[in-house]
Amino acid sequence: MREFDNVSLAFYNHAAKVSKLYSLLSSGSNLLYDIRHTDSSVSATTPPQKRYNSEKQAAIPTGYILLGLLITALAACLLYIGTLQQYFVADDFIFLQQLRFVQPHFADSFVYFGRDWGMGADFYRPLTRLLWAAEYSFFGENAPGWHLTGLLLYSLNSSLVFLLAWRLSRRLTVAIVSGFIFVAHPSHAETVSWVSNQSDLLVGIFSLVATLCYFQAVLPQRRPSRGRLMISYASALVFFFLALLSKESATAFFLIPLTADLIFGAGLFRRDPWGPRLYAWLRLLLRQLPFLALLLVYLSLRVNALGGVGGYNPDSATFVPLDVFARSYANWLLMPLGSDLLVPLLLAIAAVSATAFFILGSAWLSARLRDAARAWRSPLIRTAFFGICWLLLFLLPTITTPPSVRFVYLSTTGLSILAAALLTPMVASGWSLRHLSGPAHGKWAWSSAALVKLLVLAALLLTSTLSTLGQADYWLRAGQTAQSLLRQIHNLRPDLVNYSYIYAAALPEANEEALIFRTGFPQAIQLIYDNATIQGISVPSFPVVEQHLSQAYFVQYKDGSMVVRDDLVRALQERNTKIKKGVARPYLSWDFTTMPQSPPISPFAGWRLARGSGLTLNNNGLIVAAGSGAVLSSPPLRLPAPMLGDFQVSLRVASGGATTDKVLVVRWLVSTPAGDVERTSTPLDVKSDGKLHSYKIKPPDMTAFFYNDIVSRLRLDISSALPGVVIQQAALYRLP
Repeated sequence: MREFDNVSLAFYNHAAKVSKLYSLLSSGSNLLYDIRHTDSSVSATTPPQKRYNSEKQAAIPTGYILLGLLITALAACLLYIGTLQQYFVADDFIFLQQLRFVQPHFADSFVYFGRDWGMGADFYRPLTRLLWAAEYSFFGENAPGWHLTGLLLYSLNSSLVFLLAWRLSRRLTVAIVSGFIFVAHPSHAETVSWVSNQSDLLVGIFSLVATLCYFQAVLPQRRPSRGRLMISYASALVFFFLALLSKESATAFFLIPLTADLIFGAGLFRRDPWGPRLYAWLRLLLRQLPFLALLLVYLSLRVNALGGVGGYNPDSATFVPLDVFARSYANWLLMPLGSDLLVPLLLAIAAVSATAFFILGSAWLSARLRDAARAWRSPLIRTAFFGICWLLLFLLPTITTPPSVRFVYLSTTGLSILAAALLTPMVASGWSLRHLSGPAHGKWAWSSAALVKLLVLAALLLTSTLSTLGQADYWLRAGQTAQSLLRQIHNLRPDLVNYSYIYAAALPEANEEALIFRTGFPQAIQLIYDNATIQGISVPSFPVVEQHLSQAYFVQYKDGSMVVRDDLVRALQERNTKIKKGVARPYLSWDFTTMPQSPPISPFAGWRLARGSGLTLNNNGLIVAAGSGAVLSSPPLRLPAPMLGDFQVSLRVASGGATTDKVLVVRWLVSTPAGDVERTSTPLDVKSDGKLHSYKIKPPDMTAFFYNDIVSRLRLDISSALPGVVIQQAALYRLP
């Protein structure tokens, strides 16, 4: 690296130079410059030291850099060319519906600078919404156009990774390998294939450009003019802010300039007098203040728009357990290898190191530490360390969010740079191999190491490429499935009227890796019918519908295709006719006043006390003691949900107590493989006047039941707020 010139003590004896230093610090005009001090012990003819790269390297022709950029971008296009055949899935339909029916013009999307991004979570991503609005203006709902945009953005992103790796290491091979590792990383298949993840592509591009601009401004390889430095620094700030407006994960970029200064900056850790070192640290801190100011501006905009910090669950956000966090992201970052290979590898390295220390002794360890200290001066080692820092910093914003593979996208930039620095043949440090092998065998050891690294690198790239193609194929098939099912639904019933209801049962939420209809089905129906009044409802099984049956359309996903279930619609229409005619008859009834007395807390004609105490039976009925509360469970019912009628209960509540909401709740339970599960409940306001009253209760919403549900039990929750309850009779009605 290129370092500051030595500062002599004579500098402090000259008041003019001290005055100049003070004036420059006060004005802040030297934010991007070193103060070039003169050492009286150094001849004026001594050539200036290299500032940021102490190793002499041959200049790389610009044409080679451009060729590397082109090759990296071309590799990304070739790997993901299949996405141009893909359709939309899941969340894509949500913003497409908004762009068609709510914000059809590009200018309408500027509203997202003052609100959340409208995708079901409290996120502030106005720039992403503007990108979608621009794509909709050009491509409409033509899926290949949207995926072409994503492909071009990813190609640009990959080229920027190549450029950053070259800027850090000044080695073309490191840059090319870094770009290839980034392109072939399997975790990127979701980001490139899913249009809803274009926010990751945007934030990746802006973060990388901001980093390159910062390096150009603060750590230039040549001495540019002051104007160019200021333009580069201002550009870094602008692109940082654009990244923040694209996705909140860019908040981690705030620490990237500081990291770059600490790793590649000069004069911070040298054994110079305290004055120059203090000045270098002060300049470093001053350079970070504009980034901090922009971050605070962004946070104020976000809080104002969202009414808080936002997120998936801002009110209940908790830190992800460290073991879950580390294991999940290690698996995704190391795809397709996984973290299962990492632990044995680390253990093997530790075992070899311990064995070497035991055999060779402390002198060997001391030599290795001295070698490591010398190696730190190599740009390659610093490049690898910068990659580690980038990787870890961009994982920090995800610590309060359930782990997901798409959150590793930004971190894979650092992983690619790190892996390229460590695995690229004939560029990784060979000093330790030559030292162990001795001069006679140094050449042979170096060639073997290069060959091993080459084979490892080739195997890694090949494995990653094949895994990436497999991951991309999952998303391709998911899009084809979504498109096919929507077309089938439309073709089976193309002439739906306004305010129709489409109930789709058992739709696939996802395939092995890719989402299909986990979200977005209601919006997809409105798009396919070009009608915002049609309601699409995805259900695991058909509900018991009582309203709008004349406008209801039942379809079921079965054996890879959609099947119309008009038979269920007719059955439900007949059920509604019976309800209107009032032909319901008693299914089970209980008269507690005529039952023989039983010991407390024992079954009463199949009824039992599920929770509580103080239950007795006498000629007056079933008595719940004052203030005790109870949960009564009915005997097994085994009644199909479509045949469920009203539940009628006659009871008396002692006077003197204030009636409160939900003092008695009727809960309806159904049978499932996991046991009895509550489908819905009906709260009941009872009269606390000491008189007998009859109450007719029905489920508040029959759509809470599935058509094939079997009602297994009823439960009566009697509040302890009641002064005393006597139940005399109960009856459950059913439809014929």
